[in-house]
Amino acid sequence: MDAFFRRFFPSDGCSMRGYHQELRDSLPKQGSILDLGCGDHRQLARYRTPECQVWGTDFEAHPRLQHADWFRPLEADGGIPFPPDSFDLIASTWVLEHVESPASFLRETYRVLKPGGRLVALTANGLHYVTAVTRLFRLLPHELTQYIVQRLYGRPPHDTHPTHFRLNTGAQIRRAAWTSGMQLANLRYYANPDYFSFNRPLRRAAIVADWLLSRVRADFGRLYLVATLEKPRIHTPSSIRRKAA
Repeated sequence: MDAFFRRFFPSDGCSMRGYHQELRDSLPKQGSILDLGCGDHRQLARYRTPECQVWGTDFEAHPRLQHADWFRPLEADGGIPFPPDSFDLIASTWVLEHVESPASFLRETYRVLKPGGRLVALTANGLHYVTAVTRLFRLLPHELTQYIVQRLYGRPPHDTHPTHFRLNTGAQIRRAAWTSGMQLANLRYYANPDYFSFNRPLRRAAIVADWLLSRVRADFGRLYLVATLEKPRIHTPSSIRRKAA
């Protein structure tokens, strides 16, 4: 980020770096990692070692898929094509905003995580005004949305998918984690004005607007969030959790 951004958000840093720091903090020395919604399957290649497997899964193979031997397609209903207790760590980048059924999604990640395993996810913050504007694109034909995104940001159509924004706020994540048996271990927000990178004055105005909104509430002025959820080492049935509440 540039000096103007750092003047207003000196401690936020880069959301992608923050995401990878969370991954490194949860990385097993030996075991298995799953990139859930892996796209071209390059994001986590750096973590593959002889002792650590890195698998990828998505609804379909990306046109530029890498490491195809370590890729398996998701089932049609979103089921993860691996047996229970398969992974020490699940990583997920720009996926939570596309989740239609949060509880089902987290129950499935719970199923394939080992006890004590973690899900680390980077996504757009549902309370930020850019996300609110993005919701309006759902009223347009998806092909038109893909065209607009490609024109503004150069993102190819196959990398722009329909969004639901049902697992993108702290409250939504906590609620879905509770019903699925997961525990929220960490939640951090990051400011980022780069949605307006096509216009420098607009980008600077966005930085000031984000700073003002963050004075009201920290997550109002920060576009991205990194959530870390953990599967407990000891299973607590949902009925017992509801009694305890």
